[in-house]
Amino acid sequence: MKKFLPGYNFVRSVTFISILLLFFGVSVYDSPVYAKMKAMDEDSLSQIEGQEGIVEGLNLTVSTVITGYRFGNDLNSALAQSINIGTLTIGNGAGGGYGINSNVTIDIGTNTTDYTTWLNVSGPVLPSNDSGICVSANDISVTVNSTTWTLGNVDITGLYVGRSLTSITPNYIAGDIPWFSLSGSPSGGGGVVFYAGMGLYINNVKFAYTTDSMNISGIYVYAASPNIASGTPASWPVLSGNAKIGGIFNTYDVNGNITGTYNAGPATFDVGSNSGNSTGTEVSYNLPMALSIRVKDFQMDSTHDFGPMALDNLIIYRNRITFRNL
Repeated sequence: MKKFLPGYNFVRSVTFISILLLFFGVSVYDSPVYAKMKAMDEDSLSQIEGQEGIVEGLNLTVSTVITGYRFGNDLNSALAQSINIGTLTIGNGAGGGYGINSNVTIDIGTNTTDYTTWLNVSGPVLPSNDSGICVSANDISVTVNSTTWTLGNVDITGLYVGRSLTSITPNYIAGDIPWFSLSGSPSGGGGVVFYAGMGLYINNVKFAYTTDSMNISGIYVYAASPNIASGTPASWPVLSGNAKIGGIFNTYDVNGNITGTYNAGPATFDVGSNSGNSTGTEVSYNLPMALSIRVKDFQMDSTHDFGPMALDNLIIYRNRITFRNL
């Protein structure tokens, strides 16, 4: 079978989109997670019950520097396929760390309907200081069969998770604190199922390649909200709430009227061996989500500016992707 090597522009585009999808793969579920577990209504976790969890107070300053990172397979052979990062730095953007000063609650409970065990984690809110979290990945490249394509650098500045922000326009008012609920797959094997809830704001994402750069500024990821005002960002209303992964989502008719609800269930992630005609490892996931995304300005390069963008009330009832023969 012939192997086709991706062109430079194609590799650059696909890799950057993949990074954004992985980054924004945070979302949420309807109900908040409490320090003391109890029945959650209006979702498929309504029967989960448990005892008081562990509450851990965090007061930290975090700074991370990683050099020479590679992710892929056959890294030491001539057939190496990998994504490479020269230096990855996470901090406050000024050589220091970002602060964490909030509680993390950890609970373990049992669903009294199917007797599955769930791990629930809520918090923390990030960061505790106003400068935001900054992430810088320099010298990103892709290697395929000993050939390497240089992609450029990615800089994320002013990242806030679960925090209300009144210093920006429009304001962002956070929903419940970030939370995550995880259980083993009911089908057995090594899979997991999970729900999550989170809202975030990013001041700027910059992708700098060889000759120019792409800038996305004023990124809001928040609750699925229909009928939000359009126009320039200065005229947008206050944006609020959490995006969600998994749970019960509204359904609509062609005119945008709510007609009922749909239980999308949890997100799923499974890894296993293919027992059919093909061989190798198979990775499958389903990521139902409900969220809204707004961007104050999207600049493709130094000469092409698309202005503001809005995806309001984006609901994905089913999003199943399977990778075979890995």
